[in-house]
Amino acid sequence: MELLAGAPLPDWPHLEATRRWRVLEPGETVYGDGGTDTHLYLVRSGMVLGQASLDGGEFVTIDLFAEGDLLAHLEPEFDSFWFHRLVEFGFLGRLDQARLLTQGRVATRAVAIEVTDLIGYDLRVMHRLADHHVVWSRALLAAQYLNALTFTVELLRHRLQTPAERHADLLAERPDLARRLLHKDLAGYLGISESGYSRMLRAPQE
Repeated sequence: MELLAGAPLPDWPHLEATRRWRVLEPGETVYGDGGTDTHLYLVRSGMVLGQASLDGGEFVTIDLFAEGDLLAHLEPEFDSFWFHRLVEFGFLGRLDQARLLTQGRVATRAVAIEVTDLIGYDLRVMHRLADHHVVWSRALLAAQYLNALTFTVELLRHRLQTPAERHADLLAERPDLARRLLHKDLAGYLGISESGYSRMLRAPQE
């Protein structure tokens, strides 16, 4: 956070008092299942899937969080807005039918698929600190811009690349994902069906 602010952050003990350590077993949720969580988490080890469901349908993997990544439970209205934007951009190929239902009810969750070690700090306290200190405000604003930039790059990649190209890039960046993720989760992240993913894997041999 201090790197983002470009200066030391005052009143750090106020935030440090909210520090929360969590160790999740596979299948446990960071958030979701009707609950809320106000912490921003850093994944120290393990892997978490960010998933979304429209109108009570199947949960589809739309994001991956591994070592060094940050994740947080967004406000429901924000979740809904961005989920609908993902649908409009064609980011969720498995939910093409949802294009006509973009005002539907969205549920989101983050679920561990490995033993996952998290450390988190309360976002509400960060925002209160930002109300009182310019450097905290600058750090949070920089973090939001960075997140928005990352999100936009991902959207562009999904618009401009084929699933096979995205898959090749993903495994080049993270070769460990092939053994850590189920095919259905990789398929969901790529925006294709599980059967489409299987066909894509066979294609070079055909």
